[in-house]
Amino acid sequence: MLRIFKLPVAVMMIIAVIFGGMPKDMQMMFSGRDREELARYTGSPWADSDLVENISVFRNTPPDEDFHYYADKWLLCRNRLLGYTNWDLYSDRSYDVEETALTLIKDDYVKGHDAELVKTMYERLTDWEERDRSSVNEIKEMTDEILETKSLKELTELLLSRSGLIWFDNFIILEAGPDSNDSMHIAVYISPYGLRLGDSAEYGRRSEFGDMTAGYRDSVFLHDAGKLGLSETEAKKHLEAAYKLEGMLAGYIPSSDDTFSAEYVQKSNNCMTYEELKELSVNYPLTDIVDHMGFAADCNYIVSEPEYLEYMNEIYTDENFEMIRSLIYVDAVETLCSYADSDIRAYEAQMHEKYYGYDNSITDDDMAYSEITDILYVPLQKLYVEEYGNEDDKRKLENVCRDVKATYRSMLEENDWASEKTREYAIKKLDKMEIHIGWPDKWEDYSKLSFEGKSLIGCIEALSDFKIEKDAALIGKERDPERWGDSFNLLQANAFYSPTENAICMPIGMMGEPFYAEDMPKEELYASIAGFWLGHEISHSFDSNGAQYDAEGNLKNWWSDEDKKEFDKRIKKLSDHMDTIVPFGSYHVRGSVIDTELAADMTGLQCALKMAENEADFDYDVFFRKYAQLNASIMPYSDELEMLQLDEHPLNYLRTNVPVQQFEEFYETYDVNEGDAMYLPVEDRFVIW
Repeated sequence: MLRIFKLPVAVMMIIAVIFGGMPKDMQMMFSGRDREELARYTGSPWADSDLVENISVFRNTPPDEDFHYYADKWLLCRNRLLGYTNWDLYSDRSYDVEETALTLIKDDYVKGHDAELVKTMYERLTDWEERDRSSVNEIKEMTDEILETKSLKELTELLLSRSGLIWFDNFIILEAGPDSNDSMHIAVYISPYGLRLGDSAEYGRRSEFGDMTAGYRDSVFLHDAGKLGLSETEAKKHLEAAYKLEGMLAGYIPSSDDTFSAEYVQKSNNCMTYEELKELSVNYPLTDIVDHMGFAADCNYIVSEPEYLEYMNEIYTDENFEMIRSLIYVDAVETLCSYADSDIRAYEAQMHEKYYGYDNSITDDDMAYSEITDILYVPLQKLYVEEYGNEDDKRKLENVCRDVKATYRSMLEENDWASEKTREYAIKKLDKMEIHIGWPDKWEDYSKLSFEGKSLIGCIEALSDFKIEKDAALIGKERDPERWGDSFNLLQANAFYSPTENAICMPIGMMGEPFYAEDMPKEELYASIAGFWLGHEISHSFDSNGAQYDAEGNLKNWWSDEDKKEFDKRIKKLSDHMDTIVPFGSYHVRGSVIDTELAADMTGLQCALKMAENEADFDYDVFFRKYAQLNASIMPYSDELEMLQLDEHPLNYLRTNVPVQQFEEFYETYDVNEGDAMYLPVEDRFVIW
């Protein structure tokens, strides 16, 4: 009998290198497709090494040809051998935080009201016996209410009901947040609702990714509607009507290209009073929705698309009642069925594999944790910080932050293209910038929220009510800067810049390997925290979007006309260059979409390298390798295509290769010369600040 032994990953790699070959099934595990098809992913000037198909132990690349793959090859191959189709270092850190947080959710020793909320939500989410028994019937009762309406008036009354405001789309998104025109107060933001295909451009000319999305969502809806009692003919009729109405609305909803442009920041800042909103409420019940949400107040209402609301008055008529009802029904089925039974969950995974090319099914723990950190993050992060918050690490990172700000200050002082007045104001804005590390000292109070005796859907409703009430109480009031952790999940492996608060946030989810360790070498600390994170985020204060806000976080111009022209010229040069890069197939990078993020990458790296100038015996090889590893990722084709088309961030391999090309330290470290793929002529390099 032939016996197959499973060898450790490291041993398999060594065998592959020594003997220069692998069994055919292992070769296919690396490629994922026939080798002839890999020609689709050649790319220019580098192959897209994020793509799972392009990761192979047989592919050898020197640092002067493709630095990203050179620095990350064995990290990528190891995780590919472990079976990952979708992976990055954020996943590793997120997994560590999740495992730790789940002990707090599951262990009996964690007590208190916050613990009870989190534990109850976890139990409801993972109780498949109860979800299989009752969820479909509960969802059917709610969605049948939509189908039972006989007129637009009845449908409107349903939309304005408690459950309607929580579960049913009413064609707008209402949010409370810092006022972009008066940053110390809370305003209401009104924007168009999210289309089924994500991007309004898909309703004019469908893309490859749009076909994937439509195939997946349509299949899932038809399946779910069937479980709720509709025939396939009836379900298809509702789906066709929903697409027809969305096609009409899409002409008044900005595309992703529009929203990512620097001009959109000002264009979408249409400040109105409540009385002016009333004038827009002719047929479409805009102010009725605002009133029933409790969002009527003496405050600014920031309307991103006034023409969309005007068009809603043309659309929202008795003649279009059935089409409107169909769209609301389709959206409600999709939303509610995410809390349905195990059959629906399994079918979604099956369709995801069919249309996107990989199985996205996850464990119950992963599912519950993802949901809790999305909708109930404050109670969980309070528990996490109480148990695992380390004040020493927090102080150390605050010291690094001060060093980064000081270095950035010197960069602004030494700037040679901006006028003295613009440089002085940029420094003033930097000096006023708040940097929030780890967690806040003041938390939102969840003591009035209760899930007792409620089903999963009942818990979601109670939580939604609580959040609506909380936001309504803040509107028009002065914001509390100490409550900076209320509006996002602190356990996420991410950091960000808030232009309306002029603040950087690096939450506790970032405070661990591979991004930070107490004994991390200075080279790695500078590459990660100083360059990739804090330097990057500070740069957003001065990128095409962030630079439109003043030191107090108000949308107010502080540039001279000449300086702004010079800044725009530099960004345009970067954008035009990125347009020439082809990641795979015939797809080009869209420079105008990713220029702000890439400019932040470059300026963050510039800041870290300037800090390195003051360090004796600084190992630039360790530094650049760490920087590349922060971008290491494995992506299936569908996810990489989605990122290329709909994300303002560059593809990860470009976030390594393009920034390092800008700096002489990289050329000297790896002996990169003219003619090498990593070489960029001096006159073509980009320095924004």
